[in-house]
Amino acid sequence: MEALIILFLTAIFLLFLVSFFVYAYRSIRKDKAREEFYRAVHSILGRAESDEQALAQISIIYRKVAQRHPQITAACRDTIALMEDFLYCANSNGLERFRRLYKFELSDDDMRRIARMVDLMKEREPFTSVSSKYANLLNTLRRALGSNNSDLGISTLRQLADDIEVLENALTAQGRRNQISFVISAVGVVLTVVFGAISAISLVKSHG
Repeated sequence: MEALIILFLTAIFLLFLVSFFVYAYRSIRKDKAREEFYRAVHSILGRAESDEQALAQISIIYRKVAQRHPQITAACRDTIALMEDFLYCANSNGLERFRRLYKFELSDDDMRRIARMVDLMKEREPFTSVSSKYANLLNTLRRALGSNNSDLGISTLRQLADDIEVLENALTAQGRRNQISFVISAVGVVLTVVFGAISAISLVKSHG
């Protein structure tokens, strides 16, 4: 019985250890991706004369970084998101800490230019932050408004309403599943503690 308990606890510990290292590896890779992108953008800002030239190069850099570090797309799914992340990082860390982390600094002009380019990208592609399905519907609605096509606008709104209803139902179901998962996890922790206590008591008695 003691051997089974020890084996069970060892398996749990190893599973925790593997999960920790996988999480740490992914986190390190995401930080590396951010660093590569930030450095590349800083270099581009110093070379490209116009925002158009800079954006063309930055888009290429994002694709290359995402290919090398796929983990970054989970946090920043497109160029706009990563540029916003860059701007937030530069402002939230402060000049000194940012310089220590990335070995370069951004001037006020650089940060204003990044913000301007983000606005330009959002103006060109206002729906990149949503999935392609909803982006297509929103673009269709935008065209309908621009051309005063009320029939197309109404049908698109109905499609959006149906999709939102499906999405809300899916989120509600996911919320229930998360609650169940939390209860199972809590029970697992309690059982681990109980088995650990039983194992410790058994070992103490065997050496007593």
